[in-house]
Amino acid sequence: MKIINEYFEKHDIMWEKLAGFCTDGVPAMLGSRSGLATLVKEKNCSALTTHCVIHRQALASKTLPEELIYTLKQSVKMVNAIKSSALNTRIFKKICLDIDSEYETLLFHTEVRWLSKGNMLARLFSLKEEVTVFLTEKKMIDLLKCVCDHKFEMHLAYLVDIFEHLNKLNLQLQGSGNHKLEGAANIFIFEDKLRAFICKINLWISKVEMNNYSTFQTLKSIVDNEKYADFVPEVHQNILHHLHKLKDEFNRYFPEYNGYETKGVRSMIRNPFIVKVDEVDDDIQEDLIELQNDRNCKDTFESSMNIEEFWCKKAITYPKLREIALRYLVMFSTTYMCEQGFSALLFIKNKQRNRLDATKDMRVALSNITPRISLLVKEMQAQKSH
Repeated sequence: MKIINEYFEKHDIMWEKLAGFCTDGVPAMLGSRSGLATLVKEKNCSALTTHCVIHRQALASKTLPEELIYTLKQSVKMVNAIKSSALNTRIFKKICLDIDSEYETLLFHTEVRWLSKGNMLARLFSLKEEVTVFLTEKKMIDLLKCVCDHKFEMHLAYLVDIFEHLNKLNLQLQGSGNHKLEGAANIFIFEDKLRAFICKINLWISKVEMNNYSTFQTLKSIVDNEKYADFVPEVHQNILHHLHKLKDEFNRYFPEYNGYETKGVRSMIRNPFIVKVDEVDDDIQEDLIELQNDRNCKDTFESSMNIEEFWCKKAITYPKLREIALRYLVMFSTTYMCEQGFSALLFIKNKQRNRLDATKDMRVALSNITPRISLLVKEMQAQKSH
């Protein structure tokens, strides 16, 4: 709080202008007595606090039943057994070349990034025959038993599919939204994505209960094989258990998205022409009635204009409604931009350049403006001697 306050004072930023701030949800940020949220609200009581949706999605995704956790841990051991040794890596590559495999290496995952396991599992499943050959040659009996176990293989196939779905959602929640090609990354876009994913989980549960695995293509490719028939009932129960648990975790981390309808202020911002007047606060009801009967604004809203453009350009004559809408639309829903900055700095300021002043490099790395290199080169005098 001290650092933020000093920055605000240095750059003449008023606390009254703060719309909201996004955190990773730790107690130091959200503590009721001395947390950052409490201290900020002392400066501006109207500031809105959000817990990063990407962080919450990653936390909710970590739930796994015991059987699936065992499969995941054993999969990691297999990858580490090959990748942690240069000799084993070369031997495995030679095996892949001899069999004419699509890939030649396995992938590591990052423990901090839970969802990075998805790519690792997908590569392991596609190279399971090569891994079997390697473990046989190296006489790693325990790991070999796992990779040859049909139940383990089915669990691995399911993990590949479910991590693919989780990673797809994770990618949808990323992006700053500042570039025209990215689209607007406001809190309502993320709300739609997350509510849709929770609805998908309900659909997956109903399908699996009917022994329909069409959603999980990797699992479906092997589940119909007769040699897996004895293990299908147990795997079926484990999958249902996980999906129910996943649904509960998403509902716990995103309680505001449990219902299908949003009412009040959020509904008004999304579409002020269909919200009921009695669903908003008394002090803005009359302004809302005037807006709903403004045919020019209604026609503009129903055209291709997005909600940001509408509230910024067309709703100027309704300052109360506009101020509320813009406060929500400018909110940061994720800490993506912070993470992007950390990643850029880690890449720029490495061991070989640890004394570098990275300020200007960071500005270039994080800018949405594409540099006109060819134009800049033409404007420079060429040194023929060089």
